[in-house]
Amino acid sequence: MLKSQRADGRGHWPAGKPRSSVTDAQAARCINRIEAACKATSMRQVATLLGISDVNVGMLRKGRRRPSDATYATVMNVLRPY
Repeated sequence: MLKSQRADGRGHWPAGKPRSSVTDAQAARCINRIEAACKATSMRQVATLLGISDVNVGMLRKGRRRPSDATYATVMNVLRPY
């Protein structure tokens, strides 16, 4: 396990800095597109198309994870028909 290099031991990511520049509206569009694709095919096939794990797709669908900039771009390009 990595030990924090910060003196306060709070980890490596600066407090208050967003990990992604994806807005709430963009995240909602991304999740809606993933939901539509999962209705048309299986979650595993959607994950394969996107190049991410099916667990990650599930977490995105449930709102437990926000899409990264790269995931957002991939979803919007690859799942365009949905």
